[in-house]
Amino acid sequence: MSVAISGRTRVLAVLGDPVEQAGSPALMNAAFGRWGVDAVLVPLHVPAADLPTVLEGLRRAANVDGLCVTVPHKPAALRLVGTATERAVRADGVNVIRRGRDGGWHGDALDGVGMLDGLREQGVATEGLRAWMVGAGGVGRALAAALLDAEVASLEVYDADPSAVAELLERLGPLGGDRVTAAGRRPHVGVDLAVNASPLGTRADDPPPFDPGTLRAGAAVVDVALGPGTTPLVAGARAHGRPAVCGRTMLARQIDHYRAFFFPEQA
Repeated sequence: MSVAISGRTRVLAVLGDPVEQAGSPALMNAAFGRWGVDAVLVPLHVPAADLPTVLEGLRRAANVDGLCVTVPHKPAALRLVGTATERAVRADGVNVIRRGRDGGWHGDALDGVGMLDGLREQGVATEGLRAWMVGAGGVGRALAAALLDAEVASLEVYDADPSAVAELLERLGPLGGDRVTAAGRRPHVGVDLAVNASPLGTRADDPPPFDPGTLRAGAAVVDVALGPGTTPLVAGARAHGRPAVCGRTMLARQIDHYRAFFFPEQA
């Protein structure tokens, strides 16, 4: 059921640069209809340099109740909101923002929640797993924090930019201790969980960031890419009989958490 837009409709927006890959408008607008909520989520293409101005402008629009945040704005948005959850601070970024009672912005990080829910749905328990991840940007930081919270035994992180890995290790050191370390560009055969938190896979012609066939039997794969269909990485993992969670599943598993965040009176 779709929601008819009127002057009373509450407005939410997803901010990104680019933003055409965002899957949240379709999922959220369908959910508003199911929930009977008079709201709409629209995509806004916001260059990084304009993010502070856009956030302040939207805060001043009284019928804008909340925002979703996608690449590359998650870390910058954390520094621009008035308050944020401890989870978002650990992740060093926000992917959802709502208007607080004081009129200011309040942020949270739900990427990791969607990943963990997706893994549980596949029957993958994270406690004690040896995990490897490529990508130490905004979403990578959120997933790393979530994995450490979920008691993985170890987490190795690779990024083409070594300084990004160093920053992640410094930030998550108090949470992960010696469980989180820098890694090589390919997962070793002994890992139990391999995660793509890099941009690779967003486009249909992107090569997989690693070969899931090299993983041990039963190892799980997570791919955050919101490609135009099943990404080559997820397709390859499933072809080898490995449980795999794709970016669209991660996003879909966040929807109930979005409802609790944006509309706590209904949750």
